[in-house]
Amino acid sequence: MVRWIAILVLTIIASSLIRADNIDFFESISIEEAIVLAEQTNKSIFIETYATWCIPCRKLEKTLQDPEVAAFFNKNFINVRINMDESPHAPTYKNAYDVIFLPTIIILNKNGTVRFKADRALSKTDLLTTAEKTLNPNLYVHSMTTGMESSPLLNSGMETRGPETIIHVMGKNTIDLPPDLIKQEAYFRLEFMDGSHMIAARRYLATQSDWATPTNLRFILDFVSDVKGKEWDYLILNKDKFVAEIGQEQVDRTMQILIYNYLYQGYPRPNLDDAINYYSLINVQQCTALGYAYILARYQEECSAAHFITHAKNYLAKVNQKDHRVMYVLGQFLSLESLSLKESYIWLQKAVSISPDDIDYLSTTAEVCNSLGDSKKALEYINRAIEKANNAHRNDVYLQSFKNNILQRNSKN
Repeated sequence: MVRWIAILVLTIIASSLIRADNIDFFESISIEEAIVLAEQTNKSIFIETYATWCIPCRKLEKTLQDPEVAAFFNKNFINVRINMDESPHAPTYKNAYDVIFLPTIIILNKNGTVRFKADRALSKTDLLTTAEKTLNPNLYVHSMTTGMESSPLLNSGMETRGPETIIHVMGKNTIDLPPDLIKQEAYFRLEFMDGSHMIAARRYLATQSDWATPTNLRFILDFVSDVKGKEWDYLILNKDKFVAEIGQEQVDRTMQILIYNYLYQGYPRPNLDDAINYYSLINVQQCTALGYAYILARYQEECSAAHFITHAKNYLAKVNQKDHRVMYVLGQFLSLESLSLKESYIWLQKAVSISPDDIDYLSTTAEVCNSLGDSKKALEYINRAIEKANNAHRNDVYLQSFKNNILQRNSKN
């Protein structure tokens, strides 16, 4: 057995370890293999789950590239990085650690016990401070997972105590507790935001034959934490009851937070229909436009030209035929493909006709005309751009340089 573990460790190190900037990450490793490595090296385990489309993940990535952060984690942790869209181990990590939002980071001790979890990008200070605390087995570390923190018990003076306090107060066997004590346990656990609050909350709700009582409606709104659970489904189907009992503003705020969390950090990635459906729950009049705005901004950020072009054309045909900003970006993406330069010019021309004073629109249209070999139109647009820049007291060297290049080429011809 010892020999097998040694071989496993060497195999993993040889095949899975890659250099990701300054941190030594394992990119293809199971939870079990990570625990074996942690036990062999007497280190804790740091897990980062991410996706290439995730903007907050990029923010976290910059923090992880810091030399001080890298040195600390390389010294004290087996570092695991899982692409949730591509890794064969992604489903296992998702189920084991309830990964709903990205980035999610988890810190385990060498035996695989969760010491900390966060579903957001942390600052350098927060990350280092938290990670250092997890190395002390006698300290309880507050997790930073998404949840609605509306309970007055959050300020009850319990912040310095850990889960052992709950066990001490309520006993180790909480399964057979009366419903009111299970409810109280859920509120206690909500303070720690380590995921155990939802287990207690659902245990309490399972004892309730009627979720529509005033107490239960408030309880559900306190504990609903994502748009994929039974609590969310009940909230949507019975929104009028929640509004009557708790108020429109608080219900709407809770729904907005959860929807935005899902749209911008949710895993797996919501598509256009998902976005429109969720926006319809908070703004039925503008849900289609908001859904397209979300999906177009996402594909623009990801530089996904094919997806942006398809959705932009549909948006301009079906939703807003005068959105010159989308026309402009569409023209930019189309210009990336030489076969689409003519179509790029058409959309850029439309954008200019709606917003004729935009210098960027004019200069980009001039560039496309120049690529099409129409120097006359290119000069026309670049002259207009220079005129607008001068009127705005903007000294744009690039515009004049671009014009001079066209004139020089024409003089040679």
